[in-house]
Amino acid sequence: MLRLVKPPQARKGRRWLVGAAAAVVAAVVGVVASVAGSPSATAFRAANHATGVHGQARLQATPSGTRINLTVTGLPAEEHCRLVAVSRRGSDVAATWSASYDGSARIIGTSAIHENQLTALRVESASHRPLLTIALTG
Repeated sequence: MLRLVKPPQARKGRRWLVGAAAAVVAAVVGVVASVAGSPSATAFRAANHATGVHGQARLQATPSGTRINLTVTGLPAEEHCRLVAVSRRGSDVAATWSASYDGSARIIGTSAIHENQLTALRVESASHRPLLTIALTG
């Protein structure tokens, strides 16, 4: 029976390749984690007992302002809504949507207002009726 033995250089080359692959995987995981946001990032929560609307928002600074990840429940079914980002100097509409038939929504909005200048997020009906205000104080 003939048995082939690989030379030491081939084993070292394979170890290097495995090490390089592991480094690439670690780098990709790091990039994905930084883009997706830190799991320890502060979540701002609020509830409006009069309207029954509950929400949670996570903020991420961007070069042009702020990205807002919003989850809302308790909206009137099929309600046309808008997310308003508020600062001391003014506000802008960060997103618009229609709630699902069960009154929930997961929204990604963007605001030209920088994260550190935001004071609140407002969820309003299309007719500007306030449904929920999330204060952004740490």
